[in-house]
Amino acid sequence: MDNKFEQPKTMEALSPLLEREEIKKFVHSRNISQEDLHFIEELAVFPKEMRIVGLHNLFNMGKEKSGIDLENSIQNADNEQSKAMYTIALAFYKKYDWMVSMNLVRVLEKA
Repeated sequence: MDNKFEQPKTMEALSPLLEREEIKKFVHSRNISQEDLHFIEELAVFPKEMRIVGLHNLFNMGKEKSGIDLENSIQNADNEQSKAMYTIALAFYKKYDWMVSMNLVRVLEKA
C-alpha cells in the first residue's frame, strides 16, 4: 500500500545535529516541542567560542536577570551576528525559562 501522506518531521529528519544522543536526551528530558527545534539548530550555527563567551555566563549569574541581560546584550551587540544569537537565545528563554536555557547552552558547548 502506497502512503501518499507526508509523515511529520522527526528530529532525525531535521538535521544531523538533532540526531546526536546528547541533543535527543536534552529535547526529551526538557520536553522541547518539535516546533521549537529550530532554536537549537539556529544557535548551533554560531561559532562554539562565540556561544560560550556570549551565553555561558548569562545563565550562570542569576536566573532573575538572565532575560534582562539578554535584552541588554541585544541592544549592546557590536555586530549583527552577536545580535542574532542573543535574539534567538532570548526567544528560547522566554518560552522555556532560565534552567532549560542554561541546559541548552551547556549541551551546545559539548556539541
